[in-house]
Amino acid sequence: MYTGSVFFGIASLLTQVPFAELNGKRIAVFSYGSGCAASTYSFRVRGDTSKIAQTLDLAKRLENRIKVSPAEFEKVMELREKTHNAQDYEPAGSIDQMIPGTYYLQKIDSMWRRAYGRIPFN
Repeated sequence: MYTGSVFFGIASLLTQVPFAELNGKRIAVFSYGSGCAASTYSFRVRGDTSKIAQTLDLAKRLENRIKVSPAEFEKVMELREKTHNAQDYEPAGSIDQMIPGTYYLQKIDSMWRRAYGRIPFN
């Protein structure tokens, strides 16, 4: 999850550092995967980031995480292992606790094509 962690890092930066401190600064982003490939890019902060921080609301999202026991987590991971590279597969888990706007896997067909759904915004 190298790419995901890079963007979570950017999200964390934008929510933890006030716009006044970020404005005009250049942010360097670096990611590598197992030593085989790497990418670096940068961007300059221009414009108010307050709305982004407010929309992300990372503190609230972290507070609202669902806590599970290690045994429950192991069950989830076992299911992931069993279904890795599966075809003609439809996940059976509940989507009831997903937040509005979340994309989720609906099915994988016989040619490994994926179909996604999205939790509607109320």
